[in-house]
Amino acid sequence: MYLLVLMVDLTGMQMPHSAIGRTLTLLGSLLTIPLALGLYFTLKVFQPVASGVALACRFMEAIVGMSPPLPGSKQLEHHSASLLLGEQLSTFSRGTDPPALAP
Repeated sequence: MYLLVLMVDLTGMQMPHSAIGRTLTLLGSLLTIPLALGLYFTLKVFQPVASGVALACRFMEAIVGMSPPLPGSKQLEHHSASLLLGEQLSTFSRGTDPPALAP
């Protein structure tokens, strides 16, 4: 299962701007979930806390991996940049010149 996820992710990364590449990237992120469940049930017997943390990390990886191929992710990126770092960074990332600083 791990090799399948790896193969789908690497193939999707080779074609980042095509629809097939985005679909493969999204599929690779979705295939991470069964991989995480298998890891959780394997480790749950030996390390219940570590297996829960590993499951949570894999779910976060799947959520983060699904966000770039979805439509509208650029608008979300600009919105989060303006929320976290202020409007100046968001303006700069759109390609316009930032306002000059006073001496």
